[in-house]
Amino acid sequence: MVSQKVLAATFLAGFITASSMAQTGNRPRTSATSQKPAPIDGEWIVADQTARIRIAPCGNGSDGAHCGTLVWTKTPGGVDSNNPDPAQRSKPLLGLEIVKDMKLKGQNLWEGSVYNAINGKTYSATLAPQSPTTLKIEGCILGGLLCDGEIWTRAVETGGTILPKPTDGTRPRAVQPR
Repeated sequence: MVSQKVLAATFLAGFITASSMAQTGNRPRTSATSQKPAPIDGEWIVADQTARIRIAPCGNGSDGAHCGTLVWTKTPGGVDSNNPDPAQRSKPLLGLEIVKDMKLKGQNLWEGSVYNAINGKTYSATLAPQSPTTLKIEGCILGGLLCDGEIWTRAVETGGTILPKPTDGTRPRAVQPR
């Protein structure tokens, strides 16, 4: 079973806290010299390196919105036990969409929402590329009055997977892609 500590780290425990800084002055600055926004598509490693989120166009991608799905956790096997819908509480965390409906609102500013599996709540959120390899995610409460966030790092290698632990005492071997 996944420990509460790992769940908390994986899903940005303390992401929205009473000690969060006010939104004013904490918004990412955009560059007037850039011609197009920095890409947010790809796999991102959360700040504490316990999870990877794959960001890609939502659905058919026709409206330009992007979503983020949990594709790897350091400790496998967790379920969405705090989901407000009791029918969803036994679903695995892997494959769970936690970044929702992010739409480009400025040169390098995406707005949408983020789901926190720790408490089963969804918050307004922004994504702001800081560089080609870093992405700031910020969640807010009280209509944006209190916000907090962290920096995610772009995953360089995205072909890995969690291998099952062998039951015969041997070490797992990575499967080489063809």
